[in-house]
Amino acid sequence: FLRVVIGIFFISISSIKIKLKFPMTTNIKYNKIDASPKIYENIVNSIRGLIETGELKKGERLPSERKLSDQFGVSRTAVREAIKSLNEIGVLDVQVGRGTFVSKDASTKLIDKMGLLMMMESVNTSDLHEVRQVLEIPIIRLAALNRKQKNIENLEQLLEEMKKNIDKPEVFIKADTNFHLELARATQNTVFYILINTIVTILQNAREFILQFDKEEYKKAIFYHGEILRYVTNEDSDGAELSMKAHLKHVGDTLEMTSKK
Repeated sequence: FLRVVIGIFFISISSIKIKLKFPMTTNIKYNKIDASPKIYENIVNSIRGLIETGELKKGERLPSERKLSDQFGVSRTAVREAIKSLNEIGVLDVQVGRGTFVSKDASTKLIDKMGLLMMMESVNTSDLHEVRQVLEIPIIRLAALNRKQKNIENLEQLLEEMKKNIDKPEVFIKADTNFHLELARATQNTVFYILINTIVTILQNAREFILQFDKEEYKKAIFYHGEILRYVTNEDSDGAELSMKAHLKHVGDTLEMTSKK
């Protein structure tokens, strides 16, 4: 299962690793497209190539359909189909009245598609938790070693949100989820963030179900997150790993117990 998740990610990751810039570049050369039954696929490949080489950058606006049609030497229908295809996979962002831009956050649609795939394949919470354990251990070790002060401040704020909202399941779970996502950010590795984001997002419903059964779960979650934060703050990767393992074991035990009810 993990291979499927990572495989989907690497199919699209080449379109994500681009630098931030908003203004449209006017001196990019869009070469003529060879005619074929699926001309739009050649246009897709051409635009992806420009992104991969850095000629088109994150947030940059593309020329209009008419201009792209002229430069590629194809019909506007083919250009429109190519843009639609790239928009659907999150590479381009079509904004009505503003134009077409290289996506600033292509990972969002990728995560949605991965989540849909998992649901279609009837992936259960136990499967997701197993993958989560594989991912969160290296994440917590790297977070302890690579975290920045801003990451610590964000983690502290999220832990406080959990404490303040112990009687508000939805708010509590959102803060809990964001805590784990911030740990992934602290690794300074975007791949970890995208993969764990998919897992914890799908697990949110199951976690809300658990918390509704036993209010003590709130207090236990706060304790484990506090321990994790303490070790990450101290750059203690071994202690952070042990705390995360204890937390994940508790979550796994609770998932198993809840599934039997």
